[in-house]
Amino acid sequence: MDLIRDDSLRSALITYLDLNGELVEKQRTEGAIAEAAGQRIARRVDISEWLFATLPDSAREARSRLPDDVGIYPTGDWSPPIPLDAEAFYADPTMYASAWSLALVVGQIENTHRDMRESAAALRERIEAELDR
Repeated sequence: MDLIRDDSLRSALITYLDLNGELVEKQRTEGAIAEAAGQRIARRVDISEWLFATLPDSAREARSRLPDDVGIYPTGDWSPPIPLDAEAFYADPTMYASAWSLALVVGQIENTHRDMRESAAALRERIEAELDR
């Protein structure tokens, strides 16, 4: 920091670091919310079954050799509800809340990423202006 001669640029850099520290923490929190919601949904809906059903035989064979506890899909005697009964899914308050939470947090993560890009661009502009002086 001592190498930066301009006090306002030094202050802008500190502000940037503080803001982005907060944004990184916000992103971690949002990621944890999304992961938890996704895991709750995965306990009820096994999307991997549908995905693997659309793969070539060699991919399905490779998947069948994996242990049951690999990934985020249900295990045990669970049977996938494919095709999904959306009415039953959303009638379950936990699933509805999880899907809603996941949809909201994706938008929040996008906003956090935008804020990070904008703050980096603003700082870069300040630094380049200082270098051009």
